Amino acid sequence: MRQPLKTYLGIFLALGMPACQQRASQPVGARPHESHYSRPIPTATEGGRYPDGTYMATIDYFNPETGYSAAYTLPVDVENEEVVQINFPNGGWLDGHHVDPAPLNDDGSASLESDRGATYEVQIIGRADSRTAEE
Repeated sequence: MRQPLKTYLGIFLALGMPACQQRASQPVGARPHESHYSRPIPTATEGGRYPDGTYMATIDYFNPETGYSAAYTLPVDVENEEVVQINFPNGGWLDGHHVDPAPLNDDGSASLESDRGATYEVQIIGRADSRTAEE
C-alpha cells in the first residue's frame, strides 16, 4: 500500500504542478512505463510525419534540480507535426503554458523542456485510439 503513495508523491513533487493547480499522477496500481495500449507505430504520412491527433508515448522525465527521473507511458497531443501537450490520467496536462511545442522527428521522437527546467524525452509508440483491453 505504501508504493502507490510514494508514486503519487514523487510525481506530484517532480512535476511541480501545485502552482498551476494541476497534478500529475498515475492510476492506482499503475507502474511507470506500464501501458494498456497496443504499440503499433502510427502510419506516417508523406515525409514520414505524424498527422494531428492523440498518440501514446513513452516519456522519459528528468528534473536536473532534484536529480529525479522516471519513465511513463502517457497520451500526447500532436498538432502541425509537433508535440503540443502531455496528458495525465487524472485530467491534468502540460501544455504551452509549461512547455514549448517540440517538433517530431521522423522516428516519432521529440524533446521538450518545461519552464522549470525539467526535460521530457517523448517517443511515440502508437495512436491513442488503438486501446486494447488487457485485464
